[in-house]
Amino acid sequence: MVSYRQDPYLWVHLAGLAALPLLLDICLLGLAVGTPRLPVWSEMGLLILIGVVPVIWMQWQRPFYIFSLLLLAIRPAQLSEERRRMLPYFRSFPVRVLTAIAPVLLIWVLWQLYCLAPIAASITPFAKYGRGVGLLVAAIAFLACNLFLQVPLSVLRVLLVGEQQLAQTEPITPEEIPNRFTSFGLQINQILPEISEASPQPSSAPPDASSRVTVEQSTVEESVPESVTTPSAQPTDLDSAPDAVADIEPDTAQSGISEIEQSLNGTETVERAVESGTLESTGDPDDAETELENQASTLALSEVHETVGQQTDDADALDLEASDADEVLADQENDPLQSALDQAADVSEKATKSLPDLVDQSADSELLTASNDTDGEVSPPETSTIDDDALDEV
Repeated sequence: MVSYRQDPYLWVHLAGLAALPLLLDICLLGLAVGTPRLPVWSEMGLLILIGVVPVIWMQWQRPFYIFSLLLLAIRPAQLSEERRRMLPYFRSFPVRVLTAIAPVLLIWVLWQLYCLAPIAASITPFAKYGRGVGLLVAAIAFLACNLFLQVPLSVLRVLLVGEQQLAQTEPITPEEIPNRFTSFGLQINQILPEISEASPQPSSAPPDASSRVTVEQSTVEESVPESVTTPSAQPTDLDSAPDAVADIEPDTAQSGISEIEQSLNGTETVERAVESGTLESTGDPDDAETELENQASTLALSEVHETVGQQTDDADALDLEASDADEVLADQENDPLQSALDQAADVSEKATKSLPDLVDQSADSELLTASNDTDGEVSPPETSTIDDDALDEV
């Protein structure tokens, strides 16, 4: 709710005190015209009569209508209830006391100006118009001095009223205002812009922690290289195992980690602050929001490190599989030579076993030939029964 003390009309009329020195200077220039032709008391009485009495009568009987400027005034029907509650204080007893005291101060100032007037005789612009015009100018300026002092004093009294006291005051009806206050000029609906209560901006609630973690994870995943985040296809053949291992190298994984750390721009510092306990909740919504963001960043970074570590382990496993594949391939390449050596050993062993049998058969054949010669019969030599296969093997 806007306080009544922020009403622009109160402050505009309170600022009227600034015009008081200028009006006193004009009064001095009027008193400096010509040579006094009447007694001092008569001239002073004339100035007091014109400059003080009208203002005192107005403030006591029908105070100045504060919701007006120059020759313009707001219609009473357009006044709010709060403004109509202010008006009775302009007719209160403290204001009447101030109205009686303020002229005394101004009369003393007027007497000082009357005594100093000859000093300004050489600079007054009204010298050619005579003493009477000078007194008239001084009287009008003194009247304005009283008006611009009395009205700000009454406004000051209203500003000292408490909010609760004003709320309990009975407002003056719009019909009573013209009869109880003095208003000058044309009445219109509005002069100065109204001050309305500024609608409070709804504070946006901090996002949920899960949504913050999701956003941070998506941001980090976008910054991770594709070669690290995308798992390579498993080799379907032992021959393609080395190529698959080459797709994911430890250097690539390490470079991916470096890119992630650079993209986070200080997330590691926040993570260390969170781990060391330097970030603590202070109860302030801004501090709580900052701490929540730091925790989400730490969680996202740890998940990325786990993902990269898992990819590195997969690369090591593929290295082991490739090594096994190389060994199997080497075994397959050495199998023909080993089988030939095994076959040669088998043949040598068979030949060694069959050699005594061949010697025995040869001896038997020689004995048979000798016996045939003894008998005198020539018989054709018997064909050796040595196994052709055995000879071939030998």
